[in-house]
Amino acid sequence: MEKRKRGRPTDPHLNDKVLKSTIIEITKKGLKSCNIEAIAKRCHITKPTIYRRWSTKKDLIHDAVFSIQETHYYSEDKSLEENLAIWVNTLATHIEEFPSSVISFYNILSAAEKQNPELIGHIRSNVLVPRRKTLETIILRGIDEGTFRSVQNIEVVISMAIGALYSHHVTTEEISSKEMLELIISTLLELLKK
Repeated sequence: MEKRKRGRPTDPHLNDKVLKSTIIEITKKGLKSCNIEAIAKRCHITKPTIYRRWSTKKDLIHDAVFSIQETHYYSEDKSLEENLAIWVNTLATHIEEFPSSVISFYNILSAAEKQNPELIGHIRSNVLVPRRKTLETIILRGIDEGTFRSVQNIEVVISMAIGALYSHHVTTEEISSKEMLELIISTLLELLKK
């Protein structure tokens, strides 16, 4: 018979809760003012519980940022419309499930790039660049198939799509919904169609 450990049973989801609470705290107060006590309070735990898992605030912030992933799928077997729907759904899910304002969070990391380049570097290489590359692949396929007209600068087209989403969020203070994303993409497609 296995001997039971002393104390309360550990919550298997506690680390995720702490990481999400850290993202919320960063978004509210910034990297420097991020407060371990506030994170612990939000999770209904003590500061020592956090420090048993992360020895420093810097380690906790690092793990919180590096927990953020976004996987974009593209399949040659799927139609342009199916691939675009997957792209929109992936982005909408990322925005909806993000524990705070995703745009504010990314802005805070960008502002701290000189002090912590690895944080925004992770977001760029694991979230932002793959998101743009997938949309680029879809648009280029549409051009190759003759569905879309040729464009002079595909980076501008991609920036228009993603920038419209950010602009909507900043000006309305609403978390962009899947419907708004679909509207942005359908408008972009109308502009690209031959």
